[in-house]
Amino acid sequence: MIGLIAVIVFPAAASLIYFQVTKDPSLRPLGVTRAAEQAYARGQAEDGSPLEIVVRVYWVPDHTGGHSHISLQDAFLKTFAAKGIDAVSVRFLPGRTRTTITYVVGKSIIGPIPVEQAAQGVNAAAAAFRMSEEDRERFVNGD
Repeated sequence: MIGLIAVIVFPAAASLIYFQVTKDPSLRPLGVTRAAEQAYARGQAEDGSPLEIVVRVYWVPDHTGGHSHISLQDAFLKTFAAKGIDAVSVRFLPGRTRTTITYVVGKSIIGPIPVEQAAQGVNAAAAAFRMSEEDRERFVNGD
């Protein structure tokens, strides 16, 4: 009896775990919709928001590492553009004790990182972005 239950439950559980990890709606148990598949193929979330890197700068004016809002924003945009990524938005939010950076790519969160070490998170954020893009391309191509 337990074996029969396991045979029935395992495929649904495995596909749910796969969906949670990859966000690929093609194997989402009982939840595949054409809108979800089309949004995934376009590089968007199910809510229609585009895939992008969101750079959250938790700004503390007395601890900025000598940067201004404009210089920091320009540095992030130019750095990601040099890596071939234009889907970047920089948001400044109030910080607590020192200025830190957090990169958000889909559900991946990298940071917080002190502003002096912000470059360390750029490569990780770019890699997460590219992995998300590759997942979508595999989905579109049926690989």
